[in-house]
Amino acid sequence: MKIGLVIIGLGGISLEYDLKNTASKIGNRESHVKSVLDDDSFLLLAGVDLNDVARRKLAQNFGIPAYPTLGSIPRDILNKTDAFIVATPTPTHFQILKEISEVKVNPWILCEKPMGDSLNSALKISKIMDTDKLLVNYTRRFSNDIKMCEKAFKSFIEKGATNSIKITCEVFGGSLRTGSHFIDLLNSWFPNSFHEIEFEKSYFEPTNTPQIFIRFGRQQVIYMDNDSNSDESYGILRVEDQGHSVSYVRDKLIFKQNSKEKQCVVHASQSQTLEAFKTLITSEGTSNKSNYENAVKVHQIIDSISLL
Repeated sequence: MKIGLVIIGLGGISLEYDLKNTASKIGNRESHVKSVLDDDSFLLLAGVDLNDVARRKLAQNFGIPAYPTLGSIPRDILNKTDAFIVATPTPTHFQILKEISEVKVNPWILCEKPMGDSLNSALKISKIMDTDKLLVNYTRRFSNDIKMCEKAFKSFIEKGATNSIKITCEVFGGSLRTGSHFIDLLNSWFPNSFHEIEFEKSYFEPTNTPQIFIRFGRQQVIYMDNDSNSDESYGILRVEDQGHSVSYVRDKLIFKQNSKEKQCVVHASQSQTLEAFKTLITSEGTSNKSNYENAVKVHQIIDSISLL
């Protein structure tokens, strides 16, 4: 029996990226709609968006009905709905999750990262839903290519001279947008409880750019939010030692050894996210690759950074 699904929010991550990308392929989709339509385990029942143009695009391109609000979805569709994808702007997440809880009892939910616009907002989510049925879309957690990046970084660290290795994380687009992805990635690579993580702030001369030193166990990372208002949201994660480095930049893993450079393409797609969501559902909540507790930890770190 197929998993009935409704997608709330029909912007880039849900719809537009794949409409614009003619090279989009099965198994490596950039948007939720095509990922769902590729997978026979799911039945896409409807979309929701306040924007009339977005609703028309879903209907015209895929023949899927779309509604302006959750409350305007016909009851017969909601009765068939087992799961929701929440892909609305971050500040609306709590309200949308609350509305879902009012029309459906304990459905499965995939929520775009971060869970909210503050730690307080994220913590309130546990009051309105069963968080064991929630997957937070930190996409890189689901990618085999990112596992390759993790192995490359850890191998570099193990082989290097510990006292000279430098790990840096530069983000463009703000800590809630790009930064949360990379903070979560560092959490997954160097797991510690939040209370074991140490923070320190300094300034990089001559630009006086703030640097946050975050210590995950034995690993210290220099975190820099370089341009919070950048239109393009991306990050650079790099480990370097005596002229050698490994860098994860956009969709590439780059190895540098003195003047030599080698690159590998890295994919982190919504097809992989949907596979993780399906695993959560079919395991009855016992297998969650990006759970509520991890997402709260990201908010705790972002709050700690902002208070330095």
